[in-house]
Amino acid sequence: MPTSRQRRTFVPVHPTPCGKYTLIAKIGHGGMAEVFLAVASGMAGFRKVSVVKRIHPQLLEEPEFVQMFMDEARLAARLSHPNVVQTHEVGEQDGVPFIAMEYMDGVAYDKLLKAIRRKGTRIPVKLAVRVVMESLAGLHYAHDLRDYDGTALGVVHRDISPSNIFITYQGVVKILDFGIAKATTKLSETRTGQIKGKLSYMAPEQARGKAIDRRADVWSMGVTLFETCTGVRLFKGESDVDTLQRVLTGDINTILKEEEDKLPALLFPIVEKSLARRVEDRFESADVMRKTLAEVLPQLDGPEPDVEGFLREHFEELAESQRAMVGDLLEQADQAAARAAPPVADDEEEAVPVVVSAPESRNTLRTVLLALLILGGVVGGVAVAMMSSGEPPADDGLATAQPSGVEQEPGDPAAEAAEGTAAESAEGARSAEGAPGADAPPAGGGEAAEAGDPAASTAESDGEGGAEGADAEEAEAAEEVASASDEAAARRLREARRRAAVRRRREQSATDEQASENQQPAAPATAESGTLRLVTRPWSEVYLGGQRIGTTPLLNHRLPAGSHTLVLRNPEMGLEQRMQVRIRPNETTRLNLALQ
Repeated sequence: MPTSRQRRTFVPVHPTPCGKYTLIAKIGHGGMAEVFLAVASGMAGFRKVSVVKRIHPQLLEEPEFVQMFMDEARLAARLSHPNVVQTHEVGEQDGVPFIAMEYMDGVAYDKLLKAIRRKGTRIPVKLAVRVVMESLAGLHYAHDLRDYDGTALGVVHRDISPSNIFITYQGVVKILDFGIAKATTKLSETRTGQIKGKLSYMAPEQARGKAIDRRADVWSMGVTLFETCTGVRLFKGESDVDTLQRVLTGDINTILKEEEDKLPALLFPIVEKSLARRVEDRFESADVMRKTLAEVLPQLDGPEPDVEGFLREHFEELAESQRAMVGDLLEQADQAAARAAPPVADDEEEAVPVVVSAPESRNTLRTVLLALLILGGVVGGVAVAMMSSGEPPADDGLATAQPSGVEQEPGDPAAEAAEGTAAESAEGARSAEGAPGADAPPAGGGEAAEAGDPAASTAESDGEGGAEGADAEEAEAAEEVASASDEAAARRLREARRRAAVRRRREQSATDEQASENQQPAAPATAESGTLRLVTRPWSEVYLGGQRIGTTPLLNHRLPAGSHTLVLRNPEMGLEQRMQVRIRPNETTRLNLALQ
């Protein structure tokens, strides 16, 4: 039975627009971005659940982090493969960039392994091999990705580990998080000697800060294959320094032989080749390693791997719990939307048909064209000239005009303004029908004009005033149409600006609250102090000497020059890690770490 720690945590948030999506719950956050559960709605009850990754608002003033986020967005938008998480779109809301991705109903591979380990067992070897094979297929696709002109992009994930492999409850394996991937599309650059990734899964050349290629990911998959088959951590040490030392100089053959009884003999040479210290001695690509595993898979003991069946057996309760949570969140979001929507007035619900005579229809058309002349200039003038020279239409009885009831979006100021005139417009229409020769008010004029639909407006003449009088009345009516349209547009613009201002104030309030926690007041610069910029994935609380100094990302945090021991803790995921950092006088030390 899954524990509370295994259950995916959704923290409901006030429904917030983000492009065409509405954010309804927070899933988590890292050093650079927040991750939300979101929903996109459409016609006929259409609804699609997605995941939206949005950069921390306080990092918008940091070009380095914005560029890193956009690098990830550009690459993610190019990736389309069954074994890679799908990106729907990259967008921006109120100046904050975001990435919208597919929502996957499943569990991260590292969580699966921990849950099985707590039961005192391991996953079947054949199933572990199958998961690695599917992951290698997704990696090979990314490694081979080319630009539109055929140029190889040279993608390297750089952070492959069980935490970045996801398995859906339908048994589909997906590679996650190309956030620190290397690619030629990147505009930001990794500084020489800068390390990105998890140390215990990192290839030696990557740990040394040297140039890397796709074979660095092959090493990481070799570590993953060994650990999932044996249940033994290969390089994990007591500290980061110990782990790094094992990666760089550890005797891999000795470690493998110590666990030989847990690793099938057929897999031993595959793991050994993928973990060759010389890059040239490894599998030349993820695809070659995958094909090698495919050859030995049928020869391994045990039933055929059924990933979906395995998850159903061990995680059915967790799956039902997650789906129920998502259902509740969607229902809450619908209720919030219903409460926010203004009530619809009775006289807006029914459209009143307006019937006028054929000569009145001709005058209406000429009025519309004059309005277009005022608003559009030359095109309208040409249209009026053409109409003036044409023959009047034959009176064939009755002509039906547009209905006076114009459907508006909920909350539209034009709908509110039109509400007060609907009854009067309908009454005017009835008068026109009963007494064709009498003066009557324009049927539905105010409502249709505010909706921006000149064809819905009607005007009448008394039929006795001559051409000069009719032209004057038509010009006056056209000015009223243009004025009403401009006024309605102005009201809609003012309302949109008001809503945007309210939204910005809410987001700024939340941003200021977190920024006040994350950014400590900078101490005066001295010759014996330096600055620390620390980003971790996932987020962490940072402690120095037993005192909490902030939450990542730490930006421009001043520390005395020298060596310091920091403790990084993520209480949500139960992670804690110690690290040594050296601060140089009057310099900025930049660290980007993945907690393990």
